[in-house]
Amino acid sequence: MKQTDAFAATAEGTDGGARILVEGDVDIATVPRLQRALERALESTPKHVLIDLAGVGFVDSSGLRFLLRANQQAQRSGWSLTIVRPAESAMKAFELTGADKWLPFASSGSAPGDDAQTGEDHEVMAQAERMLRLHIRGSMDAPRTARLATRELVSDHPLAAGQLDSLTLLVSEVVTNAVTHPQLADDSDVEFAVTVTPELTRVLVSDAGAGFAWPAESLPQGRVDGGYGILLLDSQSSRWGVQRVPGRFTVWFELDHEPDRVAAAVT
Repeated sequence: MKQTDAFAATAEGTDGGARILVEGDVDIATVPRLQRALERALESTPKHVLIDLAGVGFVDSSGLRFLLRANQQAQRSGWSLTIVRPAESAMKAFELTGADKWLPFASSGSAPGDDAQTGEDHEVMAQAERMLRLHIRGSMDAPRTARLATRELVSDHPLAAGQLDSLTLLVSEVVTNAVTHPQLADDSDVEFAVTVTPELTRVLVSDAGAGFAWPAESLPQGRVDGGYGILLLDSQSSRWGVQRVPGRFTVWFELDHEPDRVAAAVT
């Protein structure tokens, strides 16, 4: 699948401070570039740093951790931080974890990139089932590849499209986990499968790693280390689980379709 690298993070000086303009998806592949932009902004020892996310349409837990750490760094180092909110479609990770209440967000008005929901009625397809199966190279670009494939599969689906924001966020989290935790070899791949039925959307991600153990304790507010990805999965999916066989670890989750959409499909 051909991809266009539309991400950019540009640091520039302002009166007594610095501004970082960010555009594109913020995920595990692009956070290092965002970190370098912050480092460039701090070279001039600014009193204030503004991270402008108004042009960002997707943020996963990697981006959430970056912002929490930047806020922590600001508090420790004596400079102030302001974050311009991203598009509403990108706020889900913050809202589900409560980070929108801890981070210094400022509104920029209507953020670009929001996908407006139209009120048009969709004609439900006679055959609502769709299926996708990919083998994705286990690199830092894998989450974006999986998100793009998911959007292409369900963006026009009359039953699944209403949950596209949640679906792409969870896909990104599970695939990110697959390419970071197992320490995959360069020639390893991630098996990615999506199945859409009239009742639900099911996602399966399988890799060659040993898997993970979800901690029983709750995450403290403002924690800057890992754990948010599975917290999002636990809170946002209808159900999820793991499967272990020798040499393979699989995470699956399901999202039930909205009852009114399913009812419309069968009437």
